[in-house]
Amino acid sequence: MSYKQKANITLALVFLMFVVSAVCKHFWPQLLAANFSYYVFEAALIGGIADWFAVTALFRKPLNWPYHTALLPRNREKVIDSVANMVQNDLLNANIIRFKIEQINLSKKLFELLEENGQLQYLIRALTRRIVDWLNSFKPRTAAVLLTPLLSRNLLKVQLGPLTKDFILHNLNNGQVDSWLETANLKLEKIAGQDKTRIFICNFLQDQKNEKVSQGFINNFIVALLEKTGGLNLQEAAASMQLQLIATIKCLKDKEHPLRHTVREILRQTASELEQDFLIRDSLEAWKTEIIAKIPLNNLLENIIRALQEGTEDYDKSVIKAYLEEILEAAWLFFRNNNLLSAKINSYLHTALSELLEYNQTFIGDIARDALAKLTNEDLIKFIEDKAGNDLQWIRINGSIIGGLVGIVLFMFLRFIYEPYVVPLFSGLFV
Repeated sequence: MSYKQKANITLALVFLMFVVSAVCKHFWPQLLAANFSYYVFEAALIGGIADWFAVTALFRKPLNWPYHTALLPRNREKVIDSVANMVQNDLLNANIIRFKIEQINLSKKLFELLEENGQLQYLIRALTRRIVDWLNSFKPRTAAVLLTPLLSRNLLKVQLGPLTKDFILHNLNNGQVDSWLETANLKLEKIAGQDKTRIFICNFLQDQKNEKVSQGFINNFIVALLEKTGGLNLQEAAASMQLQLIATIKCLKDKEHPLRHTVREILRQTASELEQDFLIRDSLEAWKTEIIAKIPLNNLLENIIRALQEGTEDYDKSVIKAYLEEILEAAWLFFRNNNLLSAKINSYLHTALSELLEYNQTFIGDIARDALAKLTNEDLIKFIEDKAGNDLQWIRINGSIIGGLVGIVLFMFLRFIYEPYVVPLFSGLFV
């Protein structure tokens, strides 16, 4: 049951009780209860009818009364403007929206939006495809001619000294140097254990022996004597030196080995000299310039571009596709996990949205105004009744209730104060 039906039923019941009380008062005029109910339901009926008239007059002409009724249709434009201004300035106030926006981590929401439901992988694949298509659109020779001057200028701008210094220090600080030493150690150990290494050592010793023998009769005599007595066996010496070399290389697996410390110190010293010694830095720059001048960048770029294009003929199996996807994923992880960059993106998004909101502040009210302007009078009335109808119907119900309470107060006043006390007082004064 709607509130409008409840209000109508309430008014109908009050009217019915008024009729009953009026009949009772007519037949039993001296009966207190009859007079009391008549006063109460009369006042309740007046209050209910008055509020029914007032509520109905907002939307229509009750009883076809033409004066100051149907207020909403008559003031349609004012109502629409008031609603639009309320939406724009109160409900969707720019400062309130801006404050709410600033509480949201927009960069995090953006990252999560891209990552959910495989959107990121789709974006990476699409971007990779566009890069490959763009690469294939170039003619190798034309692209090489255009890129060579640009590449040459940028290579010349690169400062090898600071770059090398940063590279060395970065790899020292993150332990990459130790990883390189361990890799080199494994390869050295493998090489040291090979037969050709022992043969190389043996040949080296043989060369040393031949050099000593050629230096004079005495050296020749001593060497011959040692060989005869077994004191000089190059095969055994080479095998022994190979074992000692392998043992030494195995000792280098220890990160605290003095040789490792020496290597790290040499690298740190080299980095320091690259920063302070201008002669070294100038030598590096001169070497770089000379190398760039000697390298046929034009042909090199042409061959690289052609090789890349040929490698993408079977796109799904191309190496460049996989390589580009790895680069893009790595770049995404860098952006995703870089707090400073995320904060900058967040600040930029907040600023952009705030400026957009400020620029389109009146747009919110215009939308509400246009939407309401499309409604007919009946639609507008129905819209407002749907939103505030229950409160308006309660006004009608309250009108009957308040009217009844006023009737009780008036009856009590007239019956127990006015008639017994006030009327005799005034009668005595004027008689």
